[in-house]
Amino acid sequence: MPQPFRLMIKKIDVTIQADGRQHVLIWLSARGEIYIGEAFASEDENDLLKAIVQATLQSISKALTNPISMNLVHCRQIFLTEVTQIAFMVIIQVGFQDTQMLLSGISLFAKFTPEVAAKATLKALNRTITNFF
Repeated sequence: MPQPFRLMIKKIDVTIQADGRQHVLIWLSARGEIYIGEAFASEDENDLLKAIVQATLQSISKALTNPISMNLVHCRQIFLTEVTQIAFMVIIQVGFQDTQMLLSGISLFAKFTPEVAAKATLKALNRTITNFF
C-alpha cells in the first residue's frame, strides 16, 4: 500500500532586508521533492507569522497536481496562562469544484520560533488535501 503524501518542513529562513522588512522562505518536502514558498512581512511578530502562513500556502500550492484555492482567513496567537504556553491558530478556506471548506490548525509553543505558523498550517491542510497531490 503506498504511503500517503504528507508535506514536511525542511527549513524556514527569515532574513531582514535593507528596508526593514522580513523575507520569509520555506522549504517543504515530500517523497524526495522540495517545494519553496516565500513572503514578506513587516517587523511585527504577528505580521511575520501571517507571512509564514502565506509562504507555506504558496509552497503547498506548488506541490499540488490538481490545483485548489487556499486562502488565509484568520491567524492568531492565543496566550494560555493556565499552562504558560502560546497557541498559534490558523483558519484556511479551501475551495475545489463547487465546495468551500474552512480548515483549522493549531500549534502550541512556549518559545517563539517561525515553525509554529508553518506547523499549524500543515496541520490544517495535510489530511484534507492529500487527494490533490
